[in-house]
Amino acid sequence: MVKVDLLETFDEFPSEIRHGINALSQGISIFDKDLFLVFYNSAFLKILDLPATLLAGRIHFKDLIRFNAKRGEYGDVDTEQKVEEIYQLALQFQPHKFIRTTSRGITIEVKGVPIPSGGFVTTYTDVSELVDAREKYEKASEKFRDFTEAASDWYWETDENHCFTFFSERLEQVLNVPASSLLGKRRGKLAADEGDQKWIDHQNTINAHIPFTDFHYEIISSDGTTKFCSVSGKPAFGPDGRFMGYRGVGKEITDQVRSEQEREKAHADRIILSHILDLSLQDLPLNEILQRVLDGILQHSRRGFKQTGSIFLAEDKQKQFQLVACTGLPAKMAEKYETIKFSDFLGSDNVGEKIKALGGSARNYMLSQGHYCVPITRATGLLGILNLYVEQGHEQTDDEVEFLNSVASTLSGIISRWRTQDELRILSQAIEQNPAAILVTDVEGTIYYANEALLKSSGYSREEVIGANPRIFQSGETKPEEYAKLWNTISAGRVWHGVLRNKTKSGEEIWERVIIVPIKNRSDQILNYVAIKENITEARTQEKERERLENELRQAQKMEAVGQLAGGIAHEINTPTQYVSDNLKFLKDIWENLSELHGLFDQVLPLVQDNEKAQKLLEDIQELKDDLDFEVLSDDVEDAISDAVDGTQQISRIVRAMKDFSHPGQKEMVMNDINRALTSTATVCKNEWKYVAHLDFELDEGLPQVQCLPGELNQVFLNMIVNAAHAIEERNKIDKTSDLRGITIRTRNLGETIEIEVEDEGSGIPAKIQDKVFNPFFTTKIVGKGTGQGLSISHDVIVNKHGGRIWFETEEGKGTTFKISLPVEGKDTATQESEHEE
Repeated sequence: MVKVDLLETFDEFPSEIRHGINALSQGISIFDKDLFLVFYNSAFLKILDLPATLLAGRIHFKDLIRFNAKRGEYGDVDTEQKVEEIYQLALQFQPHKFIRTTSRGITIEVKGVPIPSGGFVTTYTDVSELVDAREKYEKASEKFRDFTEAASDWYWETDENHCFTFFSERLEQVLNVPASSLLGKRRGKLAADEGDQKWIDHQNTINAHIPFTDFHYEIISSDGTTKFCSVSGKPAFGPDGRFMGYRGVGKEITDQVRSEQEREKAHADRIILSHILDLSLQDLPLNEILQRVLDGILQHSRRGFKQTGSIFLAEDKQKQFQLVACTGLPAKMAEKYETIKFSDFLGSDNVGEKIKALGGSARNYMLSQGHYCVPITRATGLLGILNLYVEQGHEQTDDEVEFLNSVASTLSGIISRWRTQDELRILSQAIEQNPAAILVTDVEGTIYYANEALLKSSGYSREEVIGANPRIFQSGETKPEEYAKLWNTISAGRVWHGVLRNKTKSGEEIWERVIIVPIKNRSDQILNYVAIKENITEARTQEKERERLENELRQAQKMEAVGQLAGGIAHEINTPTQYVSDNLKFLKDIWENLSELHGLFDQVLPLVQDNEKAQKLLEDIQELKDDLDFEVLSDDVEDAISDAVDGTQQISRIVRAMKDFSHPGQKEMVMNDINRALTSTATVCKNEWKYVAHLDFELDEGLPQVQCLPGELNQVFLNMIVNAAHAIEERNKIDKTSDLRGITIRTRNLGETIEIEVEDEGSGIPAKIQDKVFNPFFTTKIVGKGTGQGLSISHDVIVNKHGGRIWFETEEGKGTTFKISLPVEGKDTATQESEHEE
């Protein structure tokens, strides 16, 4: 025999066969080796009462078992435990057969046959009628046994008019009345439910002289209690065929009926609670959920509730109830009680105590007013009221109270969860729309939430941020020690706050003020970290700009004061220096005359030596001359006078340089000699470079005068020369030498512009900081050697105030050349006016 794999060949079946299978009254399903449902017919859905939406998509065996468990197919069991139990049995892929009852009360026979390649084919057959017949047979057998063995039932007979003519004694025990008192009466006169349709049908049966079995009805015993009876009868005919009446048996089935009623109630209760739980998982408005809950209770309950009810929610702040769901209430009543004050709902006396009682354990359900008033509570107080109207004379039972408590408890969870979700939704919107950048990470630092402000400020998309680490925001400018301190703080459960230099996705560096808060559970265990970040780049830039302007102002004031002082000193020194210079020149002239006289004296001396009278005088003069050593003295005096004259000339040059450098109070642009300004500046700061460098000039003699602010340009030249000297000094420290290295200052006439170069043989500028040298407060010098403002101010003076350019060329270990380009005619006037307006 050839074995055929059903799963492999099923898709190849002709459509007629597939339609035929689908039309079968017997349900069929096929599961593959992984227990996924791969085929089912229409009867499968109908018999198992499965919604088609459940089978949309790829459905697993567990999904069907879980669905049945949740709607009470397997009784009151743990759903997941039951699913796993049945799933493990199915994994054995063994033939199986069993009978079970569905949630609709249909009895089905289930047969499963394994498939060779894995999986199994299962058939589902409605055997309700067969089971009913079997039950009837068993009941008939039981009656027979009762007749023959226990005689626990009673016997009865009626005449042709259906009046009782005989009862056995057992009936007296059931009704607690003498059987003789019932003779001559019809059965309907004993029943408490004579007006029901079943009695009309029963009358038609006995009038037709048809046998009947298990006719159920209610009777009232002598003590007023209701009892349920079941009777069966067979018509009796005489020898001539004339109808003589009925003979039969009867029994009390009160316990069975009560048990069945309780079972139906319990089953209905489970359906209702399952329905409520299902609704609690749906994303619906609270009012719609509560309306569906109310409708489900009224539709499925077997506890004698009218089809009328309502649900009110308590609003503590307004001290009122809000009607949120109602069924069966007159429209005017629903409108009238749309909102109702606590006092009007509960009565004006002791409102607080009544609310407390409704929310407490007493559970006063107000049956006296014709309805249950079921409080929906939680630990914090009353959430609402469930009103269920009942039939007159309804008796409250313990299991009914337990059911209502379960409903109230479930509703409490739904309302609390919905309100919590609503609060979380509001909080979430507040966080999402907050202008501050907010992100949430787990304890490992993995981001799983970022609000819109963070995405906007960082430039990243939500997909790029979620699952990433906050390191993506780091610029590399914050020291590792700072991050270590941050993590140590938050890992210890403390709040960290500080300022970080971060970057955006585009690489733009930004400053952020950051607060990081650890989020803990009730056990003080850290679950998450929440970071709140504020971009303070603009504020920081404005602050730095303010500081820069203040420093510039202080520098300008200082330079103006220095300039004024230098001008005053130059003025004061110049006059006495002139006196000294003039006198020294005078002494030099006189000394030259004395030297000439000395020469003439030497010529005259031999001529007068023969004169006896002059002999003595000449001897004295010669002695004095010898003592003075005039020849040597002459050379020393000449040298001293010459040095003094040179010194005074140097003082004059310095004074002129100071005057040229200072330009005190110069606010407007004037024409200025740049070559002279460079030489004057070099002279003024000679003390800064003369010990580490030799300074050379390569000045273009044809350089035109330039429209400029002389004082501010001199400050730029001073910064250039001093920085060059410091760079050489730094290189000498690295090379461990004291050699004098070169500083060269050049100027060139380029027509409409001039170019100035200050070249040094210093250490050069490292590549990693070349883009920062013109930033305010950036410096690589030791404390006290510089403020980081020099090049920033120089850039501002050259670019913003003169409309020029400043740049540099550098090579590490060999030196740097700073270059300045200035327009000869000065910065455009319109540009200056525009900047002034800004």
